[in-house]
Amino acid sequence: MFNRPDEDIRREIVDQVLVRGFMFDPSRFRITVHDGVVVLEGPVGRLSLRPWVVRAAVEGVVRVKNRLAYDVDDLDVGPLLPYPWVGR
Repeated sequence: MFNRPDEDIRREIVDQVLVRGFMFDPSRFRITVHDGVVVLEGPVGRLSLRPWVVRAAVEGVVRVKNRLAYDVDDLDVGPLLPYPWVGR
């Protein structure tokens, strides 16, 4: 499981995870693999997508270093405001 060539791992992450799984343009990412350790770099758009991309890249690798960027923090919804009709 952990003796796959680095280039095979990289190709699978680009083809299966980025392109087929998330429909990302692979040219926006830098994926490096050395001795089974994957480094993911590039913009995923929304913060909530980062863990999904990392999990999808984990199979058959030693470790994943998450250096993915995001434009929108869609996990920080701010304070919840009550509906105006609640409590009346």
